[in-house]
Parts: sequence; structure tokens; C-alpha cells
Amino acid sequence: MIKLPLVLLAISSCSVISYGELPLLIKDSIVGKDIEVTKDFYDSQLYSFSKIKIGRSTVAITVLASIENGRYLWVSQDGERIYTVNGKISETIGLKHNIKTLSGLGRSPSFSYKDIDLAQTNQSNYLLELSNPHAIISQQSTLINKGIDENYFNAMLYEEIFTSGKLAFKGSNYYWVDPLGRVIKSEQAIHPRLPKVTIEFFYK
Repeated sequence: MIKLPLVLLAISSCSVISYGELPLLIKDSIVGKDIEVTKDFYDSQLYSFSKIKIGRSTVAITVLASIENGRYLWVSQDGERIYTVNGKISETIGLKHNIKTLSGLGRSPSFSYKDIDLAQTNQSNYLLELSNPHAIISQQSTLINKGIDENYFNAMLYEEIFTSGKLAFKGSNYYWVDPLGRVIKSEQAIHPRLPKVTIEFFYK
């Protein structure tokens, strides 16, 4: 992880690219072995980006292509698309196993991690559509404020404990949130047949 706490905390807006620029920029994205995001790498990027790892084998740099009503679209070199809302993955396109949130994500644009005190939790219910194999499942989650993670730029750590009704798919997701209320890292189990997805967000 790039050691840029001051840079990340100082920049409050996000720079996105237009779809017309995507073909020129996406070709410079990286897919493959683990990628070290150095200060030079960060400085060389014109737009906000993220580093995405799926399990231990798949690593990609994605570019922030758009923001619409709090929904962020991240696009990879190969055209995979990952949508996030407040750092939580709401939809994927182009993965081996995709998901799409149909209702009740629990992360509306007005949602703020800062509103969840240490003594409080946030509960959500939502409906997910899975592909390969196709299924529609309901999930219930409880978001818990775990306090400051001093090992990660003094970010606040939140644990999301989820269950999926009768389906044996449950576990915990984690979100690291900076003092501006932005998710700078997440670890999420999004599909029963996918390993955990880890995303590090770099804002420009």
C-alpha cells in the first residue's frame, strides 16, 4: 500500500475520466502479478484509480470512469466493470462470477460511516442477483464500528457481518475509512464461488 496518508487526506474531490478517454488510458492499466503502488506511480496517474485483488492470483488497476448518484464505476484494462457505493461493491460486469444488487443496498449516497458510533450498529437487508450459476438471494448485514486501526493510517475500521438466508454464504467484510469519510480499502466476499475481493482506493 502506498504510504501517502497526507495526500489522501488532503484531496477531497475525485477526478474521473470521460468515456472518450477510456480507450487511451485503459491500455496502460495493469493486470497480473501483484502491483506496488509507489509514490511515483500515484503521481503519474491523472485520474482516481483503484487496485483490485481477487484472491491471490488476480490483480488489476482500474480507473474511475464515472460517479452518478454516489455510484462509482471502476473500469479495468480488459473491460471488467465494478460499481461501488460508499466502498461496497454493488455490481460487477465481466468477472467469472458476477453480482448485481437489485434492492436495498444499505449504502445510499446520503449514508455516512461517521454516523455509526462505537456503541452503535447499522443493519441492512438487500437482494442480490448472482451469475454462474444464476440465483437471486437475500442478504442481511450488520455494520459495526471497530474503532481506529492504527496500522492503516489511523483509519476507522468497520466490520460488516452478513448472512444469506438458507444459502450457506456468510462471513465478514471490512472497510477502512479515512477522516473525510471515504473508504480507502475494503475486503469483501461478494459471491459464493469467488475468493475475497480486496480493493485499495486512490483518489485524485
